[in-house]
Amino acid sequence: MQYQNGKASLGLLNARVSYDLPDSGLEFAVFSTNLLNKKYQYAGIAQPNVGNLQLGATGEPRMWGVQVRKSFGE
Repeated sequence: MQYQNGKASLGLLNARVSYDLPDSGLEFAVFSTNLLNKKYQYAGIAQPNVGNLQLGATGEPRMWGVQVRKSFGE
């Protein structure tokens, strides 16, 4: 595990595959973010004016989807 500034580094795997139909201006794609579904949290900032409350957030879980894109003109 690599550390930078005292924090462990994190690598996420995202993927996207697309297929173009240039004559019709269409593109079809499937995609995924956080493909390996890593669970992680990251710290936010300290709030000294509310009792030094530490804020943070949980990373997004695996997400996938499909996309259709239409181009008009050049």
